[in-house]
Amino acid sequence: MLTPGLLPWLAVAGGIGALLRHLLVRTFSRPAYPLGTAVVNLVGAAAGGALLGVSVSGGGAGAGGGSVLLSVLSVGLLGAFTTFSSWMTEIVGLREDGQPLWAILHLLGVLVAGLLLAIFGFLMALGFQPA
Repeated sequence: MLTPGLLPWLAVAGGIGALLRHLLVRTFSRPAYPLGTAVVNLVGAAAGGALLGVSVSGGGAGAGGGSVLLSVLSVGLLGAFTTFSSWMTEIVGLREDGQPLWAILHLLGVLVAGLLLAIFGFLMALGFQPA
């Protein structure tokens, strides 16, 4: 539920998420391949899966502080941290630069890895211990 008291926290978390995204994209991007956005989205997928796992396991149950914190972290922080539009723009850019294979690999690689990392984060939050 969106309450007026939640808006400032979402704004602060969104600002932090955007700043973190900017720093990671600058750190990991290379001229030939847009690795920075992939790193950001993969980290965000794992973190989003973990937050979902915490929520499902009861960490965000009820109307108390847990659900507010989960909202601030998922909507505010991760919402500003991850970036679908930049990922799509980079895929189009790779294709336009004459690198259609890299465009397809970037699309499928981040998609598949993101799904796997989201599942991994979810299971880790539920207490799953891999053998």
